[in-house]
Amino acid sequence: MTTKGNTEGNAEKDGSASKSYSMSPPKESTSVFRISGNREEEVVDKVPPYDERHPRATDVRDDRLTLAPESIKRATYKHFKGIMVPVFTCFKQNETRSLNVSNIPRYAEMLRRNRVVGVLINGVIGEGPTMAVKERKANCEYWHRAAVKNNLLIMVQVGGAPLADVLSLASHAEDMGVSAVCTLPELFFRPRDVDQLVAYCRLVAEHCRTRPFFYYHIPSMTGVDLDMVEFCAKAEKIIPNFLGVHFVSSDLEMGQKCLRSGRVIFQGSSALVASALMSGFKSISVPVTNCRPDIVEGIYDAYYENDLRLSRERQDELNRLIEIHTHRTYMQSWVVSMKEWFNKELSMRSPELSFTTGPARKYY
Repeated sequence: MTTKGNTEGNAEKDGSASKSYSMSPPKESTSVFRISGNREEEVVDKVPPYDERHPRATDVRDDRLTLAPESIKRATYKHFKGIMVPVFTCFKQNETRSLNVSNIPRYAEMLRRNRVVGVLINGVIGEGPTMAVKERKANCEYWHRAAVKNNLLIMVQVGGAPLADVLSLASHAEDMGVSAVCTLPELFFRPRDVDQLVAYCRLVAEHCRTRPFFYYHIPSMTGVDLDMVEFCAKAEKIIPNFLGVHFVSSDLEMGQKCLRSGRVIFQGSSALVASALMSGFKSISVPVTNCRPDIVEGIYDAYYENDLRLSRERQDELNRLIEIHTHRTYMQSWVVSMKEWFNKELSMRSPELSFTTGPARKYY
């Protein structure tokens, strides 16, 4: 992704960064997991090591802020400027849709070739809430290793599970030294007001206290539709590592009011990339980047080249494609459609990588 213009200010949301930021890869693991009925069952697969036959992507010659493993100790707000990608989770084409970590290295390489700044894993599009804790941790470990190799940020979504599991996932993300952690709200005992939401996020953030922390705002899925302006103001006062919001909502006015120097607000609606940029958003995180990174990049570049007409035209083109490929209405069906679209695009546009993210999980 080509970042144009000057980096905003020098202010950084530093939080309590007493622990050094480790970019070293995790130990080799060969265990992946699947769900069998109501029982969690470990399945030991012989996962091949990272495939060195695939060459590294050509270095991107732009002014993107890079995260060199040997030099960066902690990601700050300026590193999140640009295009992040909420990635799909790779599953096998079998009855249990078991986790397939062997395709992650090629997936990460493909994204690096398309000049994104990082990935969001185990999110809504990644079907994180459908996965067992062991699966989510394994997915995190392999994505962390691939992200380091390809110089990508990695944000891990830990919510959508019982509280004890959420805290365990947050602690694991802390131990892994990921770039950032984000969480959905409590989905059963939903917070009724901003104070309750802040208290929940504070509890989660305490288990990943050296990692930048984000709240995942997606009210259409969670049913939690609170004032994010008030939330950000209160969260910054009591959560030392709070850095911002992953904002998946059509309410751009609210999102725009959340924008502040030193705070990151990711715009997460695929149909509103151009509008968000024109409203002042600097960070984009939309699932459709998986399928058509060229168009999302085109919208972003056209805006920063001050060609607003072209930016809007590319957004219109993207919206037409979204409508064609995601004809199903409910979110679960939408994830299925998006994954089918991505696998089709991948086979046409990057056949040399020879991988697929597989099917979506069966819910019903």
